[in-house]
Amino acid sequence: MKGDHALVFTFERTPHGPLPDVDRLGAALPAAWGPRAFDVFVPHPEHGRLSLFGDGEPPLVIVECHGDDVPALRETMNDARVHAALLGELPEHGANGSGGSDRALPHAQAGASSGAAPSGALSDAVLSGATPDAVPSGAAAGRSCWRAGVFRIEREPVPSPCDGDDAPVALVVHYYGPVDDAAAFASHYVAQHPQILARLPGVRDVLCYVPVAAAHEGRFADPTVIRNEVRFDSMDALLASLRSPVLAELRADTKTFPRFGRSTHYPMLRRRFAAGR
Repeated sequence: MKGDHALVFTFERTPHGPLPDVDRLGAALPAAWGPRAFDVFVPHPEHGRLSLFGDGEPPLVIVECHGDDVPALRETMNDARVHAALLGELPEHGANGSGGSDRALPHAQAGASSGAAPSGALSDAVLSGATPDAVPSGAAAGRSCWRAGVFRIEREPVPSPCDGDDAPVALVVHYYGPVDDAAAFASHYVAQHPQILARLPGVRDVLCYVPVAAAHEGRFADPTVIRNEVRFDSMDALLASLRSPVLAELRADTKTFPRFGRSTHYPMLRRRFAAGR
């Protein structure tokens, strides 16, 4: 299956929990799926200004790995070295998800798409969003706060689209069950809601992430029914858009959704990293 897809890793914030070792994750991602880039999201330093939704503290980090080959993305998600990185463990020599010989590992160039940055920039980005009571990374086995899933990306046209590192502020929304029919919920959502989101003043991008069937299984399965990102140039632009009449349209449309459990809305700061080999 080809097309615009992403393997998404989300690290949930827990009281006094560990910090995510994103540099280890970046080094463990196999080269087979041909990543174009990593998008790393951390809580916006002014996320407290958005009190409209009252969803509490945002995730510590979201890592999006973009590719166009779903089987390769699923293989990457299930790779033993990636699992070891998520758990803070060292994998056995030569271990991988398919039982074959060890492949050369890429290293996340700790740098944005415009050029390389010093090693550890992924962790530095995450630390900028960490709470003071967070403890050093390295969660014990069975206590990982990571979740992962493969998503199909649906992009809604907007009047002034962004490119690359433009529009670094993203309102990241997750919808969770229970739902009666996950596929029907996603289909209903994508058919109408993004068109309204695209009318928000100042919006630079609207992306819907639809879970790929059977790709969200196992220990780190992401329970998200659908997620979206609405991107802006600044926090001020995001807040201004939510004061527009479009917000009332969005709320009215939400009432037409099939039954679901809950949703969360977090303003995140996005940074793009080149993916090297």
